[in-house]
Amino acid sequence: MTNNILTPEQFDYLEEMMNIGAGNAATALEQFLKSKFDMCMPIIHAIVPHKAFSVIGDPAQTVTCVKMNMIGDCTGKMFFVVPQKQQERLENIAIHSDGLEIKNSDKSGISVVEEIGNILAGVYLTSIHDLCRLNIYHTIPVAATDMAQAVLDETIAMMSAKSELLIIIVNKFLAAEQDEAIDTYLIMIPDVNSLKTLTDSIREANRLVRG
Repeated sequence: MTNNILTPEQFDYLEEMMNIGAGNAATALEQFLKSKFDMCMPIIHAIVPHKAFSVIGDPAQTVTCVKMNMIGDCTGKMFFVVPQKQQERLENIAIHSDGLEIKNSDKSGISVVEEIGNILAGVYLTSIHDLCRLNIYHTIPVAATDMAQAVLDETIAMMSAKSELLIIIVNKFLAAEQDEAIDTYLIMIPDVNSLKTLTDSIREANRLVRG
C-alpha cells in the first residue's frame, strides 16, 4: 500500500531496502532469542499518518509499544508495536530459550519486545544508511503497554500536521516451535523537514542502481 509521496519506482526500491533489512533481522533475532527463525518478506505500507490503524488493526487492542526517535540526516519518530497475543508468544520463546538471561526478569515480555524493537529498528535504518548514504540512527527504546490508540494517537495526530508519510513494516516470522506467524509492526514517521531528504535519497539511490 502506498500514497502519492513516493513514485512506484521509489516504493519498489524502499521495499528492496527493507527486504535486505529483514534478512539481517532474522539472523539477529536468532542470536538474541537463541531460537531458529524463518522470516517472511516484510509487507511495506507507505501511507498518510491518519491511516495507521488500517494496517495495525483495532485501536482498542492492548499492545506493547516501543518508542524511539530517529536522529541524524533524517529525523522523526519510530514505534515498534506488538499486540498482546504476539507478545505472549515472544515471551514464551524467550522462556524456553537456552542461555537467554532476560528470561529471568519479572518484565521478560516487555524486555523482549523492547530488545526486538531495538534490533529491527537498527537493521532497517542500517539498510537505509547503506543504500541511501544517509547517516540515520535511533535513540534508546522505551516500552509501554496500553491500548494501541492510547500509545499512538497523540503522536500520529501531531505528526499528521507535520508529515505526509508514514512507513509501516509488517514483520512476519515463524519460530521453530510455533506454527502460526508472529506479526509485529515497525512504524517510521519522518519529520516534514526530513521527508524530502529521504525521498530524494531513495530516488538517487534507485537511479544509480538502475542506471
